[in-house]
Amino acid sequence: MNLEKRKELVQEILRLANVNEAIGEPISLDFERQFKPPEGYLKWLEKEVSRHPVKYIREQGKDHVDRNRRLEANTHVDAVIETGNLLIFVEVKFTSDIAPQTTFNVNRNQLARTMDVGISEVEESKNKKLVVLLCSPSEFYHKKSRLYYYKIQEYSDFHKIEEDVCWRDLDEIKKRVLAIAWVPLEKVIEITYRNFRSSEVNEAKEFFKERNLA
Repeated sequence: MNLEKRKELVQEILRLANVNEAIGEPISLDFERQFKPPEGYLKWLEKEVSRHPVKYIREQGKDHVDRNRRLEANTHVDAVIETGNLLIFVEVKFTSDIAPQTTFNVNRNQLARTMDVGISEVEESKNKKLVVLLCSPSEFYHKKSRLYYYKIQEYSDFHKIEEDVCWRDLDEIKKRVLAIAWVPLEKVIEITYRNFRSSEVNEAKEFFKERNLA
């Protein structure tokens, strides 16, 4: 796929999230990338874990700190689209929900975790902004049967982002984050495979059809 087609595809997906931003070059795409938790967050969590409501988790946390072991593992992001001016994290859910907590932080949901590592990444790039897209079947989103529906609604407000990434400053969040939004998985599949040319395209379409996504 040439550069213009890639730009067009990315812009069309962003429009699903009501993000109308020009796409800078170059454009890259990676799957299943891992990101280390921010150092500032890990330092904050070393103190916060002493307030965990479960005693043995508090004890495990102290042991981790004493042994100089991290209190949070790497964050896995399903798809990462990087352009000259944007870092776009895409989290895809089919029937599952976002995780509501991590081992040592009962209030750290998966979207907040993804936002947090994304902010750190754009801090290093200086000239980029973060977009986080939660991609799921329309049925689950519109029926409000998953936690991610409510968190996506909240995260249109930077103050709500600050509540869930509370170790960061509000001004920093406003400066680094462009949008946190939901996009329908069916539409993303339709856009992505519209002009897809591969010997496996029919197999892919059958896969999506079986799951009521095409």
